[in-house]
Amino acid sequence: MEALRGAVYNLLGNAAATRAAAPAAASAAEHALSEVSCRASRSDRPGGDGFRYHFPDGSKTRSVDEAARAVVHAVLPAIRQPAVAGVPRPRLGSDRVPRGDESFHFYYGLTTDATAATAAVPPAWGEEQLLFVFRDRGPGAREPWVVVGPSEALRRAGLCGRGVYAWRAGGFTKGQRIGVYAGFVIGPCEEPRVEQWRAQQAQDYWDALIDIAGHTISGKHSPFDAFGELHATLSDGRVLYPEAQVSWPGMFAHLMNDAHSIPGAGANVRVTDPDGVVQAVSAIPPFDPAKQLAANAASELLWPYGTAFWNGGAEESG
Repeated sequence: MEALRGAVYNLLGNAAATRAAAPAAASAAEHALSEVSCRASRSDRPGGDGFRYHFPDGSKTRSVDEAARAVVHAVLPAIRQPAVAGVPRPRLGSDRVPRGDESFHFYYGLTTDATAATAAVPPAWGEEQLLFVFRDRGPGAREPWVVVGPSEALRRAGLCGRGVYAWRAGGFTKGQRIGVYAGFVIGPCEEPRVEQWRAQQAQDYWDALIDIAGHTISGKHSPFDAFGELHATLSDGRVLYPEAQVSWPGMFAHLMNDAHSIPGAGANVRVTDPDGVVQAVSAIPPFDPAKQLAANAASELLWPYGTAFWNGGAEESG
């Protein structure tokens, strides 16, 4: 059953994200799992794990993926009504910067070789490794875009953690759209349940929650729905992350740090409404993989979380 449970939570986003953002969904998933009986099977059918899964309605399958989809389908109502958010919000750019028709799709690799990059983040990506992110520019065209790695800004502040660096040839120009702050849409900011969750989960989620288009977003968690489709439907029916325009995990906007308490550092990007577009507010030089992180400090993307955020009790960036 653990294989099935893991497959179910993979579809939901992940166990931590589901339990935090929608406790009812996690509870419903566990209840649905408890009603599935598992029996050994000798079938070597692709997708099977040596078991046959039997459901209360009499249906059965040897495929873990099929069984997981059936379980998730049963809890969709709970997923569609998540309960989320409440620690101090980072401050968004005051100007409205819509995404328009621009798309942000990315590939990822552990080297600067664009041909070796894939649409999925390498599983062996370690905390101290560099992740090279390429922007999709059409069939066979991948443009070096950002690098994710140990934050030089945090190191200068005596802290540690990841950060995001400009990597585009020539760097980013002032006003350039770099990506989108994507994540799991928890719910409308004004809803009491959202604020209640936010207050309760402050310790674990304070560094990745943001309000976009009047909704609280968790940048740590996937915006994929239960069937693997990228989406985020807001209370007004608008889709915040249409799959044709935004890929996950994108350019890792939730890992961008603030220049707060960092000697010699200043904000060079902002996150804006109504689409969470990340925009350069000054020219940003490109990251040079041949140099040490200290020599690439000016390339790190930093944005102002705002006074209210820091007064709210947060002690670290990004």
